[in-house]
Amino acid sequence: MTSLNTARKNLTDRPTKFPSKSSFLVCVSVVLATLSVSVISIPSWSHLFHNISFAHEGGVEGKSQDSLPEAGKIELRFENLVVTPQHGPNLVLWIRNGLSHSIVGTLRITVPAAWQLDRTQSELALEPGTIHRMAFLIRSAQGSDQNAFPVEAEISAGDLAVSHRQVIQTAAAPNFRVTVDGNFDEWEAAIPAGWETAGKQTTVSSGWNRRQFALLVAVEESTLLLLEPGENKPRDAVQVAISPRHAQLPKTEVDPVGRWEWLLVPISENGPGVCYQLATPDTPLKECRNPRPLEQLRVREVPLWTKRERNTTYYEWAIPMDWLSEKIRPAEGREFNLSLLIHDSDGTGLRDWGEAAGLWPGQRSHAAWSHWPGAVWQLRVPPFDCRTPWGLCSSKY
Repeated sequence: MTSLNTARKNLTDRPTKFPSKSSFLVCVSVVLATLSVSVISIPSWSHLFHNISFAHEGGVEGKSQDSLPEAGKIELRFENLVVTPQHGPNLVLWIRNGLSHSIVGTLRITVPAAWQLDRTQSELALEPGTIHRMAFLIRSAQGSDQNAFPVEAEISAGDLAVSHRQVIQTAAAPNFRVTVDGNFDEWEAAIPAGWETAGKQTTVSSGWNRRQFALLVAVEESTLLLLEPGENKPRDAVQVAISPRHAQLPKTEVDPVGRWEWLLVPISENGPGVCYQLATPDTPLKECRNPRPLEQLRVREVPLWTKRERNTTYYEWAIPMDWLSEKIRPAEGREFNLSLLIHDSDGTGLRDWGEAAGLWPGQRSHAAWSHWPGAVWQLRVPPFDCRTPWGLCSSKY
């Protein structure tokens, strides 16, 4: 998938202090036009997810980051690109100083050999308990057939050395038309993005035009559990969340969730599936937290085709673009948020795009996803934030 990042300024944003209570998740929306800073106070649940394959790694010299208390960490993560690198997006790096003291040092960025950034080194001054967003303009680059770009960030500050390696992808939807019928030829125009969980691959392709927004999700799994007639608890399913780029998570039970959310459920190994709409932007949080009977949420006008080929299940799905256009105007270069949860109840359990996108272990929230009968995550350990960047573009080239 390809993501589109229209901001071209390369600024180090002014830091903002964390709130003192680390048990809450506080998100201040990022306004890209001014490159303001998101401030997040986050506990860590990383020790509960040993079976997930990460596309990123890092550490403090002399000790693993995982051995440090949450308040004693420096965390780094890159955002996925929102347009293919050859079109000159920003490479965005987030830095969280969880230490109790300030850090003054140097940041160095390493990118693929065929890339050229506006700069690869920057001086840092990080106050304790702050998050910084840094943007590096990609002046020239080559794409990748695998849609995989290894990048690295290193911080040197006196005796402290921190490094972080991550493989980023392009997360975006090219412009083309899809017919939801189980024939996937038109998806050659897409930019697949994927991740691996417990040895099983998930791949997501997206496309758009003025009339529709479409997804093709390929889920590698040993067996497919179908929703049988009369059942009301799907076992295998794909959950999709879409929201405007600067959407905020609800803070109280009566706040609107600010996102669209769907559940895609197979009922045959080659044929139409069932789509349920779990939320619209106006749905109050309290409705999403309590599992509701799915039949009353079914949307029959949304085409969904599920197809099983060897050990992979495909979900081909499209919605009218009109459903999104009031809050996400369809245009090349438009950024928004998209994330997915793969429910593989008899295999890997939950697969979370947020983790594949490099979100920090603390960026989990009960307010980010709707619960439903049969969902495979435990309520005490919510999925990652659903607000991961995506984009609309003209083509994959």
